[in-house]
Amino acid sequence: MDAKLVDLTLEGAMGSVSFILQSIKFTVQGDVDVSSGSIDPNTLVLTVRDATNTIDLLRPAVNASGFFQFQVPAGSYFLNVANGPTFTSQTVPFTVSSTGSNLPGSFLLRAARSVIYGTLQSKKRLTLSNIPVELYGPSGGFMTSALTNDEGEFSFSDLEEDGTYTVHIRSSGRTVRSQTGTVKETPVSVEHTVDVSLGSEFETTVEI
Repeated sequence: MDAKLVDLTLEGAMGSVSFILQSIKFTVQGDVDVSSGSIDPNTLVLTVRDATNTIDLLRPAVNASGFFQFQVPAGSYFLNVANGPTFTSQTVPFTVSSTGSNLPGSFLLRAARSVIYGTLQSKKRLTLSNIPVELYGPSGGFMTSALTNDEGEFSFSDLEEDGTYTVHIRSSGRTVRSQTGTVKETPVSVEHTVDVSLGSEFETTVEI
């Protein structure tokens, strides 16, 4: 438990009164199972979010054995544990109080076998964020969409194995590049570069 002391003095006609306000933080700890050797602890990303699961509060470090710990005030939170698009991430709610935390003590990340993922970059190797990417299913119908993140990455998971899917990359409201492939047991990578000077013309660097 960590306490932060803050001096507060109130002054008035009868004199002054001093208070000490304490902001108390409680230690939360756990571990990610890395015993199989398939997960590199250096690539694990842990994110503590607020009670609405929308605001990132902190990113705890993970040591070589998968152990982590952090300190937060009493309240409700979410913890997201991720290891890139080829593993299923976990997001769990938990609460912290003076009596402890109900966060699970251990996390096991499983390989995501039915995944399409990729990265969009400019030809100058600049990442392209907030680019719309659409996924169309085996029947040709629209399934879902995603925006590339700050690193230019996108992913679609929980797909049907041996299904044929098409990824559409959009710009200015229209499809400027599409790519079709069949999802097998191993994740499918879709990497693209875009010549920024040409605007909407994409060049495939790795085929499905």
